[in-house]
Amino acid sequence: MSSILSRNAALRGLLDQHLAALSLEEGLAPETITSAIEAGSMVLLGNPAHAGLAPIVVGQPSRIKVNANIGTSPLCNCLHTEKRKLAVALEAGADTVMDLSIAGDLDAIRTGMLAACPRPLGTVPMYSVGQQILDNDRDIASMQPDDLFAEIEKHPIAEAIVTAGGVSVKEIDPKTMESKRIKGLYFAGEVMDIDGYTGGYNLQAAFSSGHAAGEAAAAEE
Repeated sequence: MSSILSRNAALRGLLDQHLAALSLEEGLAPETITSAIEAGSMVLLGNPAHAGLAPIVVGQPSRIKVNANIGTSPLCNCLHTEKRKLAVALEAGADTVMDLSIAGDLDAIRTGMLAACPRPLGTVPMYSVGQQILDNDRDIASMQPDDLFAEIEKHPIAEAIVTAGGVSVKEIDPKTMESKRIKGLYFAGEVMDIDGYTGGYNLQAAFSSGHAAGEAAAAEE
């Protein structure tokens, strides 16, 4: 059977480019990192389109990672303020950053944040779509798939994150998403060893597997 690194040229290239730095940062031998990614116990988090990015590895046996959530609100939506938040988060040791902005010039804010962040940075398009709906005095339940995908299309590809590794699908019941090893343990989304760009495809995988897991878990109670 071919390995994940042999099947995924983008992942292989990103790992080769940053393996030495990752080894030094984690205090792990390069072969340990490579083996863990192959085994699915560790993932490489990063996007080749993100200029100046320093990717990280998440999972065992790497060190514990810290994420910082920042973002604008209708009461405060200044790009300069968000960049100050980002600088403080990175200085404090944040490994990843989530921009949860819902107000202001979101396109300019996200572009500016991405350029200023050397660590993996993610966004949640659904938050901004929800705020737009509320601002137009619509019921949040009226959100349509086209609303969400129209927002996703505005985001640069550099915001997307490719993930690889995770729990092997061979160890999961595909009908219920329950672990074949531990009864009552369910998996959904990118915690599983499925690959794809963050966005439409991975959203569908997360929604579908989450629904299946939720239905199965509820039926057990």
